[in-house]
Amino acid sequence: NFNGTLQKEFIQLGNFTSNVNLFNKNLTEWLIEYNFNRPHQTLNYQTPIEFHFQHQKVLPMCPSSASS
Repeated sequence: NFNGTLQKEFIQLGNFTSNVNLFNKNLTEWLIEYNFNRPHQTLNYQTPIEFHFQHQKVLPMCPSSASS
């Protein structure tokens, strides 16, 4: 699961720091790698962003019942 992966691959590897700006910078870089570059076995070896765009559904717009 995501929280376990975050704990194991980010926090336990020494990325936790009291410097909030540095922590946020490192976390943002890790999240970009995790979601945009790293294939996930459970997503048929796609990245989460690839999976999202492949499976997103475009919903038709419903006409408004309010008159203009």
